[in-house]
Amino acid sequence: MIKPRRESYNQANKPLEEPAEAVEFPILSQAKPSGPKKCLLALKAAPSHYAEDGCYFLEFDESDASEKQFLFFAKVLHWIGLRFDPRFSCGVTSLRFLWLSVIICVGIYSAVFDTLQMITNFEQKAAPSTLTFLVMAVQLVTVMLLMTFWQRHLSFEKFFHYYRHARDAEESYLELEKNASIVRNLRRFWTTQAYVLLTVASFSYVLTSSHRYDIIHSQHAKVFYFEKLVYIRPVACFIYCTVLNVALHTYICLSNAIYWEAKKFNVKLYSLKADSSAEMKFKLEHLIRLSARIHRTVRELDSIYKIYAFFTITLIIPSSLFVMLMVFSRKTAVEMAISMPAVLFCVYQYYGIMYPARLHDELNRSKAALCMNHHVWVPYEKSVNKLAQTLVMHVEQADLGISLWGFAIVTKPLILTTVSVLMTCLAFLLELRPRPGQAITASENQTISG
Repeated sequence: MIKPRRESYNQANKPLEEPAEAVEFPILSQAKPSGPKKCLLALKAAPSHYAEDGCYFLEFDESDASEKQFLFFAKVLHWIGLRFDPRFSCGVTSLRFLWLSVIICVGIYSAVFDTLQMITNFEQKAAPSTLTFLVMAVQLVTVMLLMTFWQRHLSFEKFFHYYRHARDAEESYLELEKNASIVRNLRRFWTTQAYVLLTVASFSYVLTSSHRYDIIHSQHAKVFYFEKLVYIRPVACFIYCTVLNVALHTYICLSNAIYWEAKKFNVKLYSLKADSSAEMKFKLEHLIRLSARIHRTVRELDSIYKIYAFFTITLIIPSSLFVMLMVFSRKTAVEMAISMPAVLFCVYQYYGIMYPARLHDELNRSKAALCMNHHVWVPYEKSVNKLAQTLVMHVEQADLGISLWGFAIVTKPLILTTVSVLMTCLAFLLELRPRPGQAITASENQTISG
């Protein structure tokens, strides 16, 4: 007899007496699926919604602060029509794909239009802002496609499945610090979202102000042929930046969740001791299992965000350079004030993408924590020592963390490297900028030759 799958990870290790009844999980979206019966049955029976151990991927534990925060970010995506819940009907999913296609097409069309105008009708004043928009358009479209891919392939749900199995259920003083960090992440999200509104408002102001052609291209208003349709851009910009904001803070949320589990694990290593060798062996075996689960969760996190981290780091450097050039090329305080929001947004985005560096740092402390605990090694007992060495082999994995598509791990040295590259490129570009004296000499030579 084939055993039916079990919905809850809490039931995965319990003896199964009766077939589990169908359970509704209205967690990620308040909208209940509606549509053709055949389509709904296919959704409910999808084997991809279950893990190998029988856990139901779409079930979330709202008592955990990290999972609850993720559900909030999923709800924000639902508000702007870009949440792809696997329990949605085929009709709702198709409409959302249509809406996503419209938004992406608007961004790509605007970027192509600006590129052609910059090539055919070059304006030096508007060049930095145009280049900034082009780089950010590439980043925003990439993030939107990645967010859709993650949702369609249940990437977040699979991560939280592994996270729940790796989570330490014991109460600890670290829980308070973990909850405080989650609250700070939510505050940063709302602050950034308010900043997005400020940026969109300043963008809308530029479209109607007298400084319009000192910042943006003179053909900018004709992107949709009719000048009144130019305000489509600020609306699209708000949606793009909201998705980017959700993606960044979800990235911080997930890395923060497993960071605190790694920290709890290290605390256990520091305080590990036992009254007998049998008790020590039992605790070491438990830590080996816990270590394997934590590392599996980190690997899953890396599989989600390695492409996102790579593209973000790759595009942050040119976007930051173009934004700084845009600010330095402004002549009045009003123009500079209008350009400043983009600078602060780039700085914060760089901070967010480097946030998991502390996860890698915490994972690397595990070996030192175990080696410094003399209760494990003294007095010497062969079976205990063998288990301890096995645990050392488990925690000694230098490539654990979020990688840049496998090229490098997000670490603290990488932060200094990228900052130094950014400063070098900025100094080089500023050195190439024509000085006022050189501009006058060039104009005089042109007059004389004429």
